Amino acid sequence: MSFKDEYQKEKDPSIKRIAEFLMKRANEDKFVAASLENEKKSLSGCYDYIKSVARKKAVKGCAVLEDSEVFYLAQHYYQESDDDLKNEKDVEIESVEKPVSLTVTKKPAKQSHKIKSNKKALEVDEKLKESGQLSLF
Repeated sequence: MSFKDEYQKEKDPSIKRIAEFLMKRANEDKFVAASLENEKKSLSGCYDYIKSVARKKAVKGCAVLEDSEVFYLAQHYYQESDDDLKNEKDVEIESVEKPVSLTVTKKPAKQSHKIKSNKKALEVDEKLKESGQLSLF
């Protein structure tokens, strides 16, 4: 079955997203396009490969992979032979997308009522000083 046929029959949104990335890369790179036509490879096999790598990287049963890591593994799956993939001990995951720059901004702090009441207290103190009366507070 061809890659596009697999994509059209696929129901899992995660696998569809991976396939869409691979099709985009295939439009940009003829080598990737040729690797997708390998009849020994499949989208379900690709997904299983990605899950197996994630399991190897899991700590206490939990693994987290960035999108770029998943896309790298998908492309790697299609470009390597099955024997090479089976003999891998560890996969050095690289990014195939531009890194995302995150900017954290802080909301301005709301002024509390204490500040306003302190301003009022200062105003009262000033008035008392002007009148010559002492403040007990």
